[in-house]
Amino acid sequence: MRWRPAMGRAVQLIEMMKDTLWARNDITTLCTWLMTLPTALLHANPRQAIRMAQALLANGSLAHVPLLLDAALHAHASLPAAEQTALQGRMLVVCSYLARIAEHFEQAIALAAAALVMLPDSARTSQSLAALGLAMAHHMRGDLPTAATIYRDAIALCEAVDDRFLELTTRCLHGRLLQERGELTAAEAASQQALARATGGTQRLPVAGWALIGLGNVAYMRNDRAATDDFLVSGLDLARRGGVHYAVYDGLRGLVRLRLAAAINIVHQKYVEGIQALDSSSQRQNEPALQQTSAEIQLDFLPLLALHTRQGFYADSIYGGNQNHVGWQLIGFAGPASMAETHAGRYTTRPYFAEQEETEHDAKA
Repeated sequence: MRWRPAMGRAVQLIEMMKDTLWARNDITTLCTWLMTLPTALLHANPRQAIRMAQALLANGSLAHVPLLLDAALHAHASLPAAEQTALQGRMLVVCSYLARIAEHFEQAIALAAAALVMLPDSARTSQSLAALGLAMAHHMRGDLPTAATIYRDAIALCEAVDDRFLELTTRCLHGRLLQERGELTAAEAASQQALARATGGTQRLPVAGWALIGLGNVAYMRNDRAATDDFLVSGLDLARRGGVHYAVYDGLRGLVRLRLAAAINIVHQKYVEGIQALDSSSQRQNEPALQQTSAEIQLDFLPLLALHTRQGFYADSIYGGNQNHVGWQLIGFAGPASMAETHAGRYTTRPYFAEQEETEHDAKA
């Protein structure tokens, strides 16, 4: 067919440019190029199929990864024996990432460790990916000391082959681990170092957005709200433009937390402190309506988020929010000692209704 020579040249071009695109964090372009190849051609080339799978994983796009793995598995027999072993190691790396995403952490750890044994020294990018995946699996499993050690080993491996994209990604994840351990000075240093490594002159690699988001999270933990906002907004903008999806998720989580904290502070000042300053009759006239007046499906994102926040803050603690009944204490509501009291009919909220108070007041009059 006429397209075959042109597609063959396209494959050669991608093969020539793939390392450059990867190193400069241009994963979106690499994915776009690979997706333009005919499916039959991509599946007949196991190296490109695995490269595509790795790029999609880095880009947070998982839908086509299992199909690419299957294609590489069926086509790898056409390669020389040494290349078959290397390809099997790369496939183990991809399988490890999929297992970790599915929260099968033990399996992810075993697969990543096996990949590191199988991969040859020439497959440095895949080795770096395997080390990063191994660290992330330990991190997500909660084994932070082991994860921290492997993150540092992975950074050294990335530096040795000058894989800037994976190095900076690993530094950002290591910084997040340090935040979780409460080591804010070390976490800030890790994010600052990643930011410096991602900046050349006036240009910044997209993964620098994750470093900025890391600095924003540290600022939040230090209660510096202005710096938090600046870091998160600028980091999200850079990460979005570069397609660094995992950084976008991290940044959005931080920004929602910041906005909620600001909203709760405003509500507390406007309603709780203001109402407490009023006499009892004025409180009944000015108390904010807490009842739900709209179906959830009718609400836009921010009103729905506010509704879910109220539900979590005032619901019974058995549902996971309102820890130690702090929400109830804030509004002066004693609440049942346990759900058993409610189920047995031993508890009622009638004394808290305004109509009940007015009826008792009228009876006394």
